[in-house]
Amino acid sequence: MKTFLPNLLPPSVKDETRFVIVRHLAVRLSIVAACGIIMYSVFLIPSFFLLKFQLDEIQRQVALVDADPKMNEVSAINGGLVSANASVSALKRALATSTSVYTAMGAVASQATPGIHVQFISYDRPTRTMSLAANAAVRQDLLAFQSRLAALPVVLKIDSPITNLVKESNVDFQLKISFK
Repeated sequence: MKTFLPNLLPPSVKDETRFVIVRHLAVRLSIVAACGIIMYSVFLIPSFFLLKFQLDEIQRQVALVDADPKMNEVSAINGGLVSANASVSALKRALATSTSVYTAMGAVASQATPGIHVQFISYDRPTRTMSLAANAAVRQDLLAFQSRLAALPVVLKIDSPITNLVKESNVDFQLKISFK
């Protein structure tokens, strides 16, 4: 019995054997790759046509909606609502940050006690300041009134001249109140 020893083969036979093995492997890999490409194409082409038909249908539906006069009216109403909402939001922000005349007057009037007699009030809307001229029975009434006003959440600052504190009783005073 003869044994096959590859080391005993001549180099030309070894090279030819390697070439045959590589060629068979390349052919098999090429066949597998070609089958894969063919199968991918077979499954891809129908999905491409399906997408094309769906796109055409969507474009047709959009054209129908655009041609409908009711949809144009809906678009116009929607645009009006968007602009109205923007205006309302801007107005709401403006109202939240400004102090109205009524709020300012109510705040000052609510803090007056029987010892305080208001004689004159003026309100400057652009600067949100109020000028107040009043009379206090005693200096303590004036100081209490001023501290109650300063504690209000709508009051930013109070300017009181030093001359308001000169007299002990029957005190005529003026205040300049700035609102938030």
